[in-house]
Amino acid sequence: RRVRIDFMRVFEKKYKKERGFTLVELVLVVPLVAIVFLIAYNILFISLRSMKYVNSTFNTSEDVRIFLNNIQKEVNQAKKAVEDENIGPLYKKSENELYIYTDANGEKPELIRYRLEDDKILRDVKKAINENYPYEFEKTFKNEKIVLSNVKSEAIFGEIEDLKDKKNIQEGEDYRKKLKLNIEIFTGENSTSIKINTYLVSKSRAKFQ
Repeated sequence: RRVRIDFMRVFEKKYKKERGFTLVELVLVVPLVAIVFLIAYNILFISLRSMKYVNSTFNTSEDVRIFLNNIQKEVNQAKKAVEDENIGPLYKKSENELYIYTDANGEKPELIRYRLEDDKILRDVKKAINENYPYEFEKTFKNEKIVLSNVKSEAIFGEIEDLKDKKNIQEGEDYRKKLKLNIEIFTGENSTSIKINTYLVSKSRAKFQ
């Protein structure tokens, strides 16, 4: 009998050591585990969203930088290319359509057009078909491509003004012009945007030869 009692004690002791969770323990542990997973999920979600926002803003900023570098270079190199007195190195048909006569590529003059269509700025080009001033250009624009997307602005090109001081006009030709550029672009996240407010300036006083 004593052996049986000792055996029962050993069995009960071992059972107590190997028993599972009680209902009270489960009630306490499950909510804690759920809270930990919820916190971890929120941290992961916020991190991914922040990364997406940073990437989107960086990509938009890079597109803006490339666009500004290109159009400023083209305007800086712009010169008068046709005989029409009303058409200088750059001119516009509307607040959303700009024309630039330029040799930014170091070849014969090109007529570059920028225009806003829907929420995109498009760029295309005509090449000169003769060798000397006044130049003539191809009949149709070619190589159209999107240079900026998600444009919020409804009017992007301001008035074109003479760069020379009319009160002190120097002798000789002076075809320099300046134009105000105003563009607002959505980055695609949190309704944030990038604003461009700058002047484009043609630097050459002379016309193409």
